[in-house]
Amino acid sequence: MREKRRRQKIRNNISAFFKLALLGIVVFLIINTFILAIITVDGNSMNPTIEHGEKIAFSKLGVSSTNIERGDIVLFKGKDNVTYVKRVIGLPGEFVEIEKGSIYINGRKFEEDVSKEYTHHYNITKWYLQEGEFFVLGDNRAIDDSKDSRVFGPVNIDMIEGKFLTRFGF
Repeated sequence: MREKRRRQKIRNNISAFFKLALLGIVVFLIINTFILAIITVDGNSMNPTIEHGEKIAFSKLGVSSTNIERGDIVLFKGKDNVTYVKRVIGLPGEFVEIEKGSIYINGRKFEEDVSKEYTHHYNITKWYLQEGEFFVLGDNRAIDDSKDSRVFGPVNIDMIEGKFLTRFGF
């Protein structure tokens, strides 16, 4: 009788462990799918703001055209199915132009604290952003250091998965 209770207790403990583990996995998946994205940055396109190998978190809550502002750092999946981290420069309805290394928004030179570098342009130098479109650039704007809207054009709100929340020191 005693042996039977001991085995039952072991079964109950194992069952409780697996239930708790399953609950943990479900909670993780819900958070990762709907609330938070944690990524490790691969590349130098956001230097010096975000370094290669840094772990950063993005909030997925309430991402919409109305709460993304100029200067925000966003996480999005490109049309090439690659995940990118870039800074929002142009907003829906704006006209963005790159001329002689400077960025102009609606004809006015865009002054920013982030990048003092010459902003190279590629084949296209002018973009009119439609409803729900954003112009994004990496902070490292030297030639070929950032694949961004200069290369693949504006990013639609449907592609944006999150806004920068914090970085981790580990």
